[in-house]
Amino acid sequence: MLRFTVLGSGSTGNATLIEAHDGGIGRPTRVLVDCGLTRRELERRLAHEPFQVGGTRVLGHWAVVMLATWFEAAENGEGQLGTQELQRLEAALEAHRDRHVLVCLHHQPMPMEAAGLDALGLGDAESFNAVIRRHPQVRAVVWGHAHQSLDVFRSGIRYLCTPSTCMQFKPRDPGFVIDDRPPGYRVLDLHDDGGVATEVVWLEGYRQ
Repeated sequence: MLRFTVLGSGSTGNATLIEAHDGGIGRPTRVLVDCGLTRRELERRLAHEPFQVGGTRVLGHWAVVMLATWFEAAENGEGQLGTQELQRLEAALEAHRDRHVLVCLHHQPMPMEAAGLDALGLGDAESFNAVIRRHPQVRAVVWGHAHQSLDVFRSGIRYLCTPSTCMQFKPRDPGFVIDDRPPGYRVLDLHDDGGVATEVVWLEGYRQ
């Protein structure tokens, strides 16, 4: 079983820490996914074991595909994969047809039903979703960025947004209204049969 802890946007961005334990025989594998920083800054800080910046990591029955959505021309924090990352996603899914797949990225690849947030989502979300729909082994897509929680199914794929470790935005509000929810993070357990068990942990005792 794999356990993920997904930390949402805070003052320094998003992070997903993935741990795969091998029954106590050896050391666990840890993978850090997308911190909301530039690719260059992530590589400067974390391009060494036990971390991995981007790419694909095979963990037992699962392949974790980590995508970069930051791009230099963004005006207000919106995201984009671009041709190269979309091609890399396609190639990774082709290479791991025999494994369950979790896809991780920073920006939301689907509408959050909030005009302000939706304007700052993934610009090429339609192309992204077209790719993953062609590959039935994709079990879930997880992201942060939106400062709120979401758990829905679309075309048999589970879409999961993690809340922020800072403040939250009110869901489905057209602006950026601060919610009264506390900081939170999402934990995912990935099972060998492709099942995904997940919960959001809210830090109820936290005070700003």
